[in-house]
Parts: sequence; C-alpha cells; structure tokens
Amino acid sequence: MTDSDELLSKADALLARWRSGAAAPRPPADYPVLTEVIATSAAAADPAFATAADGLPHPPPLDSARADADEKAIEERVRLSVLDAIEPYVAAFLEEPLRLRIEELARDLATTIARDARSDILALVRDAVQSAVAHELESRRDDRSGGR
Repeated sequence: MTDSDELLSKADALLARWRSGAAAPRPPADYPVLTEVIATSAAAADPAFATAADGLPHPPPLDSARADADEKAIEERVRLSVLDAIEPYVAAFLEEPLRLRIEELARDLATTIARDARSDILALVRDAVQSAVAHELESRRDDRSGGR
C-alpha cells in the first residue's frame, strides 16, 4: 500500500505544478524564432544566389525544361518503387484465383475437345463402315450378276 500511496502523491504533486499555472521554461534569448530573418553566410557567399532589394538571398529562376526532366525522373523512380513494393501483394492476390480459373478453363476445354473428338471419330467410323458395307454389297451384286 505504501508504494501506491507514494506514487499517487508524486502524481498529485506533478499535476499541482501544472495546475498552478507555472509556465514552461523559455529558451534563451539568442535562439532565433520563425518570424526572424537570419542571413546565412553560406547563402550570401554563394554566387548562385542573388540578393534582391530586400537584402535577402534568392535562388536563381529554375530552367523549366530541366525542372520538367527532373520531375519526370522523380516520377519514374517513385512509380518503379511503388510497383516493386506492391508486386508481392498483387502476385499473392491474383496468383491463386488465376491458377484456379486457368485449371477450370483447361478442364472445360479438355472435356469439349474429348466430346468433339469422340463425335468426329464416331462419324468417321460410321462413314467408313457404311462405305465398306456399300462396297462389299456392290461387289457381291457384281459377283451374282456376273455369275449368271
């Protein structure tokens, strides 16, 4: 029980300190804030940066053709990296259903081919038997009529 009482008293002390309106510590006065303009020696020394009338360094205008080429190169790198990242997911998502569908289509196709082949073979055999029977009957008729 003593540990929980001690923990609760520490939590109460911490909450009381923040409730009392004590302000957070402020940074030293020499820290710049976002509203201040700080001139850097690197930008001032760089001849690529021109100094405007406001005394601030400004970068030169971008060459639009180079910017377009750079943008397209970045787009291509992003596209390739996204494709590389999603490839395993797409393969896993499509592979099994696609394999099952191909197997189903192959079974259906094999059944259709077997049925059509059986029908064609039966028709060929029927035609061959009819032709052989007709030929045999014709030859027997010839034998009978020739023997008279």
